[in-house]
Amino acid sequence: MKAICNGKLILHDRVETGKAVLFEDKIIGIVPVEKVPKDAEQIDADGAWVTPGLFDVHIHGSGGCDTMDGTEEALHTIASTVVKNGVTRFLATSVTMPLEKTAEVFDTVRKTVGKTGKDWNAAVIEGINMEGPFIHPAYKGAHEENYIADFDFDFMKRYSDVIRVVTVAPDKEGGMEFIRRVTGETPIKVSIGHTNATYEQAMQAIENGATQITHLYNAMTPMHHRKPGVVTAALSSDVYTEMICDTIHVHPAMFQFVMNCKSKDRFVLITDCMRAGGMPQGEYTLGELKVIVDSDSARLTDGTLAGSILTLNRAIANVKKYTNQPIWEIVNAATLNPARAMGMEDRIGSLRSGCNADFAVFDEDFQTIMTIVDGEVVYQR
Repeated sequence: MKAICNGKLILHDRVETGKAVLFEDKIIGIVPVEKVPKDAEQIDADGAWVTPGLFDVHIHGSGGCDTMDGTEEALHTIASTVVKNGVTRFLATSVTMPLEKTAEVFDTVRKTVGKTGKDWNAAVIEGINMEGPFIHPAYKGAHEENYIADFDFDFMKRYSDVIRVVTVAPDKEGGMEFIRRVTGETPIKVSIGHTNATYEQAMQAIENGATQITHLYNAMTPMHHRKPGVVTAALSSDVYTEMICDTIHVHPAMFQFVMNCKSKDRFVLITDCMRAGGMPQGEYTLGELKVIVDSDSARLTDGTLAGSILTLNRAIANVKKYTNQPIWEIVNAATLNPARAMGMEDRIGSLRSGCNADFAVFDEDFQTIMTIVDGEVVYQR
């Protein structure tokens, strides 16, 4: 048995001090420090924040590698890089490529899904976030237009054991039927994104089963008082809403605005990080597209934002800086809320008995001190 002591425990609705978390590969419970068993291996948090492990449901790559590289080595590099940011679980996120290539990548990801911290000393890949090719060319963002494809339900069924969520432009021909079939016949979630949909079409997609919005504000019809767009549908419904809080994709004034509009358990922080995460400035790729990375952003040669180099702990720090939300609500957006969005809250996302023993220990600025996956220390500063 192990115990994290002397930390500020961020629970889903409060901060606790003077308590310790007991765990093995699962969380046993939270007890007063004086009740920690004498034979427990104690980890001294030294007054730092202790949170559930972070869960990034939208990340393409990091550490110089990308999901679409299609190798187990690349996936392990991503998984072993993100633990430095407190991330203990993530969805390997694809980008628009020919479906034959995408299938090869998904076959590889399938081999790695569920490997534990002990298995490969890194974050756990919980499945795939399929972003593209079922998107609208008018809002393609950093996706290769030539590879945008018609809806293919057979492909979804083939990989329904590993795809957790798929981005869909519901305004494309056949979009509503595709959403109904995916959500009705598979366990896959549907997220509205990269779309030219009207407000009415977005609301119809939600009625048909869509439960999420892909990176709010980016690659979708904006809010306008005569044409409300997808943004208004996102803010006026109970769908889970991703946001890239790097202060570049979205102005920081919008952080508080969105949290005021949404139920706090429907706000989800993501990174949308590409392979340049944690790497020097320079030239990289996203799919087959060249990306120029500077000190704070990643862009195509025409200036289009191409994912990000954001880390999830930095996203928490940014929202903390620019909003007046309690710290537990902000942390929930990177832990419990994405777990709920994916239907995994019974085992990850909170410091609760029976959940996987995934923890992140942060200093006051939310720089990572330690990351624990399935009870094993996989990163220590």
